[in-house]
Amino acid sequence: MSIRHFCLFCFVLLFSARCASNGEGLGYDPEATLSILEASANPDASVKPDASVEAGVTPGEVALESVASVEATKELAPSVEPTSEKAQDAGGAPGSEPKRELVPEKSQPKESAPERPKEVAPERPKPACPWGKKGTRKLSQVLCYLDSQVKSSIRNHPFLLDGEEIVLIGLKTEKRVELWKKHKGKHVYIRSYRFTGYSGVLGPKLREGDLQIPEGLYVISYMNPNSSFHLSMKVNYPNAFDRAKGKLDRRTRLGGDIFIHGKTVTVGCIPIGDSAIEELFYIIGKNGYKNTRVILAPWDFRTKGNFPSISTVTWENELYRKVKQALLPFQPAPGILP
Repeated sequence: MSIRHFCLFCFVLLFSARCASNGEGLGYDPEATLSILEASANPDASVKPDASVEAGVTPGEVALESVASVEATKELAPSVEPTSEKAQDAGGAPGSEPKRELVPEKSQPKESAPERPKEVAPERPKPACPWGKKGTRKLSQVLCYLDSQVKSSIRNHPFLLDGEEIVLIGLKTEKRVELWKKHKGKHVYIRSYRFTGYSGVLGPKLREGDLQIPEGLYVISYMNPNSSFHLSMKVNYPNAFDRAKGKLDRRTRLGGDIFIHGKTVTVGCIPIGDSAIEELFYIIGKNGYKNTRVILAPWDFRTKGNFPSISTVTWENELYRKVKQALLPFQPAPGILP
């Protein structure tokens, strides 16, 4: 057997094995292979040629044609794509029923703690006196009406109505009114009321319509139970100091009608809201409004000692020294003020 025939023999065996491994079995004929081998071993032997030999086709060409036919058959056969790992993960092995995608169950809402019942403010007791129609109310009537409404809120300070001096401290920068009561020879801090509105800038009130809240030392001169701002207490601006400085500066229309009142609007007064003015109005009315002083400052000189510079006047330091001196007796305990 020549090398050429041996190579052809090996090629046929390999091709046959390949087909067998693929399960195809195409193009492999044991008898044809045997005849090719015998012809290769004995070229002179009389072997009945098959149709391909008669047609002048060599055994190698037959083998090549067999390979071509197998390849063509593979091309015509329906292709089966390999199953990817992702597809197997989603649908399992080829031919098996696809896996159903697991959908997480909706988490059940946690049982919430039972809602606490809403706190309902206790109803105010029925007043002993009617509120009355605006324009017809008297101070004594309003104080009688407020007696059942306010008295419970001040029960911890029974001395508030004993007739001793009350001092109100109004601070423009801090926007609060402090209530102090003289008790056993010294002033006691009671509580604070927040401004609910504000107008003007730092500095004293100088003229009518300037929207300024006054600064200085005043008293309550009148209580108005028929106010358009619920209830109000008049501050005696302009006082003697204001009039003297107005004369010095040749100012004549100094303005007036400065009140501490309810509601939330202002054009130079001090609003503190309706509930707060009811309480303060009652305390001052019952204690005696003529025993009430009012200190109005641009800011709290007890904690901030310097004075603001006011460009419209030349006497602001004189005024602020008086105000700072008046504030000295009113020293609250640390952390007590809002």
